[in-house]
Parts: sequence; structure tokens; C-alpha cells
Amino acid sequence: MQGEIPNADDWTVLVVDRGPREVQPDPERFQFAAGQFQQAITSVEQQQIFNAMVHNGRAVATALGDNLGRKTCNDMGILGSRVSSITGSGPAIFLIIPSSQEATVRRIKQTLGPRNWEIIETSIRTSEA
Repeated sequence: MQGEIPNADDWTVLVVDRGPREVQPDPERFQFAAGQFQQAITSVEQQQIFNAMVHNGRAVATALGDNLGRKTCNDMGILGSRVSSITGSGPAIFLIIPSSQEATVRRIKQTLGPRNWEIIETSIRTSEA
């Protein structure tokens, strides 16, 4: 997916490595999530890139039967993440948090810490094509 990230410098990105994939993607299961993937595409067309990321992650969770990933993303949203989504075809999770909310970043890291998942903190990089 491509789209413009509003105020790219204003966001902190956390990438949560949940370890090796437990379920291999099955193309047939992705058929079950077609409606959710369509929501992601519609969001991109409407230039709502953050919503597109969330819809895509939910669709991936459905396609993979990744209930833990879906629950974790939902929990991170409650803690203050603007976007919490499963990457590509999983199993990593990425979070986009306003950079000004350092306490939220700390709280999320503390919440995920006991799970022994590697957390990589980075930022949004933009480039012109």
C-alpha cells in the first residue's frame, strides 16, 4: 500500500517482532478476508492511510486466524497507539504513536515487555519517487 502520511516527522513507529511464524499463510484463507481487504483498499482510495493500515492488519489476522495478534493490536490502540496493525502477512506488529506522547511509548513497551518480543523503535521515512 502507498499513501501520504500526514506530518511524517510527528510519529514514532514501533515494530514488534513476535518471533517465527506459527501458521503459514494459506491463499484460500485469504479469500475469507476479502471484504476486509476491500475496506483497506477503499481507505487508500480515500487517502485514509492510517485506516487502511488498520483494516489490512485486521484482514491479515482473519486470514491467519491470528487472534493473539488482533487482541494485541486492539490493546495497543486502547493504550494510545494511533495505528496498531499486523505487518504484511504477519506475524510482526507495527504501531504508530504520536512522537509527543513519550509516556504512551513507554507504557506500550512496558506492557509488551513481559512477552519477550523484540521491540524496534524507529520513525517514518519519506522519499519522493
